[in-house]
Amino acid sequence: MKIHDSTLTTIRSAFNKKFVIQTYGNNDLMFRFGYWDKINYQLLNNIIVLHENDMYIKVTEQVEYDEDCGDKYCYIITKDINLNK
Repeated sequence: MKIHDSTLTTIRSAFNKKFVIQTYGNNDLMFRFGYWDKINYQLLNNIIVLHENDMYIKVTEQVEYDEDCGDKYCYIITKDINLNK
């Protein structure tokens, strides 16, 4: 999956945080903001869907508890052609 530079710029402006993008699975992406910070993932979803002009993109939030750090949040971006059926 590809995300355009203009979309990344909008995401950076909307959340005002540094973020890391990694490939995840076969064709998905994982975003991590700050040091595993929680963000409004619905806003992230809306930004990506609108800027990429692709209604089949879905953002899901994953939380993992760490004894040293507490909750660690990441966001998985997937493309599912069955999403809007």
